[in-house]
Amino acid sequence: MAEMSRDDGNAAGPIVDRILSLSRHLAPVDEVFSFVASRDRAPLILGSASLLGSARERSFRYAREFYRDDPIKGMTPTGGAGAISSYVMSADDITRSDYREFCFDRPQLRQKICFEHRTDGGRLMCNFYLRQPVGAALLRRLEELAAVAMPSLSRLAQTGAAGEATLVARIEARLEGAYGELTMRERQVCARTIAGWSAAAIALDLGIGAGSVLTYRRRAYGRYDYSSAGAFLERIVH
Repeated sequence: MAEMSRDDGNAAGPIVDRILSLSRHLAPVDEVFSFVASRDRAPLILGSASLLGSARERSFRYAREFYRDDPIKGMTPTGGAGAISSYVMSADDITRSDYREFCFDRPQLRQKICFEHRTDGGRLMCNFYLRQPVGAALLRRLEELAAVAMPSLSRLAQTGAAGEATLVARIEARLEGAYGELTMRERQVCARTIAGWSAAAIALDLGIGAGSVLTYRRRAYGRYDYSSAGAFLERIVH
């Protein structure tokens, strides 16, 4: 089995890791992604885990760009109030070309199985992605797993699962206090780097190019003659 990669900063990371591991005993699942969507804001990422790598970039870009064009937004729930609804789609169902290319064609994923639990706080989603599509029998087994996992994911969502955003905000505040020469953008880039984000994920989050991320990072390091983001920790960890 390929090595698993996950979003270490996400509050649901260990749970999503476990969901992926368990799902592999039921079906050839390659990636799991969980989030909460509401009508008036972008999806809140709970976590993702993958055997394919680059799960973080896919989840970030999906939440910020592709969710509004996802066919699941217009689908009618299959379950009653409080029940889990399921949706199955293939890569061919994705009409937005850059969404399909980035999230399906590039990682060679062919099927997306979505399980949804609707609450007052929004739509809690647990999605399974597969390179090898499965039929109804394995779908039912994955639905049973999703039903077991939903309460844990729901608790995280209700208690503010944006733990990563909180962590980044704390790091930014400490950088501002300890490193006054940094510009706002340099602080933003360094805080996310310290939190373990890749340059691509930082670029997506801040709405800038990956090259600009590297430029801001290099400028920040140069101000203090540092060679890595870890050097900033000496003054901000206490």
